[in-house]
Amino acid sequence: MYSGRTPSADERQAIQAEQETDGSFGHTVTATVIQIERMLALGVPQNNPVILAGIAYLLSQRKDTLQGMHTNAAYKLAAKSIFTTKDRNAEFQAATTLKPEWLPRHLCFHTMAMIPNAVCLNLLVRLGLEHDAGVSAALESQYALYCKHSGFCATNIKKPYL
Repeated sequence: MYSGRTPSADERQAIQAEQETDGSFGHTVTATVIQIERMLALGVPQNNPVILAGIAYLLSQRKDTLQGMHTNAAYKLAAKSIFTTKDRNAEFQAATTLKPEWLPRHLCFHTMAMIPNAVCLNLLVRLGLEHDAGVSAALESQYALYCKHSGFCATNIKKPYL
């Protein structure tokens, strides 16, 4: 699934040293996904304890219901089964710091946490976890959101509710 090179002990230790006791990296879904991706790209096996702890953290961050946000206030849309943390600004900052090439936009992280949810689902499915009940529910929720709003643009999703 992941074909990487054999990581040096220094590279692996540098990433492992950043892992929090809860299994996350930086207490965000975004940073955790990015660091797990880095380890896998280095050839670290999926059954490595650091990766397993990161996956457990990601799975624990699924919100049964997530309220849509516009600037600093909630609006009427609530989506089901979204992978993100409560701190949407921290998610945005993690992407800005660790993946500037994504050109992170505030709106995509804050409105419905589209980016943290999408990158998390992408990783979990590639790791073979699509049959996990939480992952399946999140995939179904994303598909319903896509069908209802003809895409994932946060601006279009929130427009009818404001």
